[in-house]
Amino acid sequence: MTINTQVKFNALRTIGHTGTQEDMELQFYLANGATSNSLPDAEMQFLETRGYSVGAVDDRWTTFLRAEGYTGSKDDMLYSWWIYVGTALNFNLLLETGDDLLLETNGFLLQEY
Repeated sequence: MTINTQVKFNALRTIGHTGTQEDMELQFYLANGATSNSLPDAEMQFLETRGYSVGAVDDRWTTFLRAEGYTGSKDDMLYSWWIYVGTALNFNLLLETGDDLLLETNGFLLQEY
């Protein structure tokens, strides 16, 4: 397993996806704008929903990642982006007791004025 495949696997597991690597990738893309049950098509749709609909999948990823501020090779940028996905999308607000706030309010975050 390559380093990027491992970091992607870990990120997808961290944010709650299950199954094989391909299952988790498809779940991620479907949760983020894709509609196809074909992994290659879903990946392209994911990038299209972000405004990147020109070129092959590698070209779209490179353009997307550069627009997000990543630098270096496509592999370097993907590594950093999957690290970001695994940490930023796994953020929970906690009560002083350490309990997950969103679980305490049935998934709703209430703001008091």
